[in-house]
Amino acid sequence: EKLLVNPYGVNLAQFAPQHRDSRDRKPRIVFVGRVGIRKGVPGLIKAFAPLAKQAELHLVGPVEPAMQNLFATLPMDSVSLGGAVPADQLPAIYADGDIFCLPSVEEGFPLVLLQAMASGLPVVTTPESGAEDILTDGREGHIVPSDNAEALTAALAGLCAGEDFRAQMGAAARTRVESGWGWDDYVERAVALYERVLA
Repeated sequence: EKLLVNPYGVNLAQFAPQHRDSRDRKPRIVFVGRVGIRKGVPGLIKAFAPLAKQAELHLVGPVEPAMQNLFATLPMDSVSLGGAVPADQLPAIYADGDIFCLPSVEEGFPLVLLQAMASGLPVVTTPESGAEDILTDGREGHIVPSDNAEALTAALAGLCAGEDFRAQMGAAARTRVESGWGWDDYVERAVALYERVLA
């Protein structure tokens, strides 16, 4: 009862939905974060393999050394490595994507989840990401068990197959973060908590 929690916020002006005309290309699944085991990337690559002919997987972020040897053993068709990028390039990366996926096996509450949702992307993630605090499974995206390739493949396949479905979930994701997850909301909560402590 002594704990006070103030969740992250996101810059709603910087990260905003963009017009996506994806009919001339395959759906793009975007991952942003440290490309490594803790973020569930090996499992993501395996789960993506059945979709390699109908979609693309873009991994954006610094690659952990342990992954270098793993890449040689994983199915890398239609998988691209974007490497580490400056923070000011992230809005454009989300804008180029159609689906955001963060299949972490261990996590805090990742800011990239809010950034993707603010950008109008449906998300596929795991309970370990803290997703249950911000999204409802089946409304703004999907929450699947960690390290479950079959469930992850099914969630991604459903979103890859339905452009209208993706748009509906992406719009719901943006609406969700607008309802209390902006940085202004974060500041207001912080001030209220300090006032409560000092009262």
